Amino acid sequence: MYCTNCKKELGNEYVLCPDCGTTLKVIIEKTKIQEEQTKQEETNNDVNKQYQASLRQEVLQTKIENKWSTYLAFSIFSLLCCNQISGIIGIIFATLANGDYNTGNYIEYNKKIKIAKWTLIGGAIFTFLMIIVIGIVNLIGIGAAITSQPNTY
Repeated sequence: MYCTNCKKELGNEYVLCPDCGTTLKVIIEKTKIQEEQTKQEETNNDVNKQYQASLRQEVLQTKIENKWSTYLAFSIFSLLCCNQISGIIGIIFATLANGDYNTGNYIEYNKKIKIAKWTLIGGAIFTFLMIIVIGIVNLIGIGAAITSQPNTY
């Protein structure tokens, strides 16, 4: 700290300047007020950041629709009719995603619901391709059986 009159450098413990006798108490009080203002600004910034985070969370909550029941239904259908492995994985991730949605963890919800979705899509594609392959194999087998029988006429 410096004296306002003679500009001599002084420590914070001085109330009067030892050279010119100027009262420094006002300067100390101004410094305390500035420190309090800085602390108040930091507190306001923290509160503002928390408020903005809660607003972002509310916006996310309104934008994200809980689709777990849709994926759960597709998973059960896949389990019963198409591909049991993708059905089980879909059920697991749809259920986990629902838990994350209910606790407000929307980032994890999005990750898990995407895993459920792509597992079901992959399982459906795999099942469809297997039906085509089995159909082709059956057609080749039937064609071979027809051509291998001797002519009886």
